[in-house]
Amino acid sequence: MQKRIITIDGTAASGKGTVAKIIADKLHLDYFDSGIVYRKLAHDLMHSGIALNDTANILAYLQEFDLNIDPEELPKLRTDEVSKGASIVAAIATVREKLIQLQRNFAANSENGLVADGRDMGTVIFPDAEFKFFLTAKIEERAKRRYNQLRLENNNVIFAQVVKDLRDRDQRDASRSSAPMKPALDAVVIDSSHMAINEVVDRIINRINDKQV
Repeated sequence: MQKRIITIDGTAASGKGTVAKIIADKLHLDYFDSGIVYRKLAHDLMHSGIALNDTANILAYLQEFDLNIDPEELPKLRTDEVSKGASIVAAIATVREKLIQLQRNFAANSENGLVADGRDMGTVIFPDAEFKFFLTAKIEERAKRRYNQLRLENNNVIFAQVVKDLRDRDQRDASRSSAPMKPALDAVVIDSSHMAINEVVDRIINRINDKQV
């Protein structure tokens, strides 16, 4: 039986991770957060004293890179600092190329298939995925979501800075030479600016069910 692969790409703070987890649970599929790969790498590099733009040493480090993540380590990988570092590392073409097969291995090792979220899941990592979606939202709405999330950890968060950081992230993601962030040609694009998470989930589930009829 062919394994089902569903990709959910999108901009930062578009809700793709939350949506992907719910979809995976509803369809009894594994969930793959591609962003955690880059976060883990950035975190490890930062604690190894390797500059995030030192391509040669990063590629050497990847030879021994261990993606196994202790659940207790996850909060450290979700910080704003690590997020910024991940986007810098992810913009290095040779690094992305090295990590392609590692990410595809998640699908190969899954029992029935998976729901993968990221920025190039439907265009590069799983171009033959059965279903592809791309989530986005207006910058102001995404900034509100990220701001509220960060406020849980830090009361000194400045909204204007969150907006700037998201704009910078969008620019880096969309303009990088390798696997720039963009919807796959056959992806369903969903603007979640005025949608609740459950509404986005329902739209995706309905789309999947409609195509299976």
